Amino acid sequence: MMKNIVMTQRDIKILLESIRWKFLLARQIKYIGGFKSDNALYRRLRMLIDARYLKRLYTMYGVPAVYITTSRGKKMAGLDTMLSPVSNVSPVSIRHDICVVDAAIYLAQLLNVSFSEMQTEREIRKKQGYELPEHVPDIVISAQGICVEVELTQKTDNRLKKIISDEYRKYDRVIYVVPNASGQLYRKIKNIANNYPTVEIIELEVIEKYAKGL
Repeated sequence: MMKNIVMTQRDIKILLESIRWKFLLARQIKYIGGFKSDNALYRRLRMLIDARYLKRLYTMYGVPAVYITTSRGKKMAGLDTMLSPVSNVSPVSIRHDICVVDAAIYLAQLLNVSFSEMQTEREIRKKQGYELPEHVPDIVISAQGICVEVELTQKTDNRLKKIISDEYRKYDRVIYVVPNASGQLYRKIKNIANNYPTVEIIELEVIEKYAKGL
């Protein structure tokens, strides 16, 4: 049975961030919503699901449930965004998308910025539309001239060099999040980044340890 609930500012924030980043995990919502306990978190999530403002989706084995804002949730919360809720989650990109939000959580603390100061890839693509270049950073913090890339898959050397070169010219600081400091991808990006003094690398494992430990 569908239930109506009194919407709080925290609920609105949860629904908005779930649209901006495509979806969120429960532990990410706990941080974003400032919940003090898991019990309080899951009680509220249950209420939002029962009201059909949020949808919980299990995507693949070994991946926690993801929470997606529904069209009803966007309408009831009066969200000020042109983005539409996603209808499904791609198994191909789900790990990358989870890591992007974890990177946002880590960098919010490291750089002392709020989530509202970060532009997501979805927002940038929506804003620029057909004029958009082929590649868009995962996160942009315009006020600090920062772009963030979460890179989990191999690209050709030429492709990586072009992306890094373009971002180096456009942004004051370029942050790459890459797994496994001893891995081939990490070494490849580090070799290229050595030619660009404002490009830095953060190990994904450091970010995940921090985000999962909150």
